[in-house]
Amino acid sequence: AGGSGLGVGGSRYGNRSFPLFGPSDFHHDEDQLLSNCIVKDYTNKHEVQYCDLMQLPDLCTGCEHVQATIATYLNRLASLGVTGIRIDAAKHQDAAELYELLRRVDGRLWRFSEVIDSDREAVYPEEYSTFSAVT
Repeated sequence: AGGSGLGVGGSRYGNRSFPLFGPSDFHHDEDQLLSNCIVKDYTNKHEVQYCDLMQLPDLCTGCEHVQATIATYLNRLASLGVTGIRIDAAKHQDAAELYELLRRVDGRLWRFSEVIDSDREAVYPEEYSTFSAVT
């Protein structure tokens, strides 16, 4: 969420702070934990993968705490019987970082990464096809 408020479980969120993640768990401007660049140019790979999309704070998927937290969640889903996941807007995560995160996840969990293909963009589906099915 890009705004702030009270979650359905009663926890507060906002200003790049959430129950499981704090400002340092998000990509941010240098020396400025509470702000970040905004995706405007889809031909700029760094911007697409490290800037905020539509004012939504961008989790640092290369950061240890973020990887461990997401992997724990996905493994819990697998233990409950979930057999697959869809990673929405996967191209907004660096493929190498996403691969490292998914290496921590139960290998039986089927992975589907949404990577919209366009000749005019800097990120391509093939970057994700070695570790997940891709749109």
